[in-house]
Amino acid sequence: MSTLHLQPLAYGYMYAPNDMPAEEADRRSRELEAYADQSGFELSRVFYEWDARLKPGLNELIAEVQRTPVRYVIIRGLSDFAESRVLQDAIWERLVETTKVTVIIMNES
Repeated sequence: MSTLHLQPLAYGYMYAPNDMPAEEADRRSRELEAYADQSGFELSRVFYEWDARLKPGLNELIAEVQRTPVRYVIIRGLSDFAESRVLQDAIWERLVETTKVTVIIMNES
């Protein structure tokens, strides 16, 4: 039996280094979920990036998007991808070109 989703499914992605307090990571995750809900999406899962250099969270997100029908990824801001604009652009391109998802930025600035 399949599950009926009235809202399109989305994944969340956020940077949460190992030294980030769990309460802060939880707060940011709740903000992503609230934003998704207000924007008409059902947040299926949040992928956490804890290693800014190796990007295991990003790799896991890409693999998951490739095997599921989810076509939206919500991020808090481009800084969740990387600190430098060049790296942000490269990660954006990799994610979008590899998976064809639409990336929604919660805090565009």
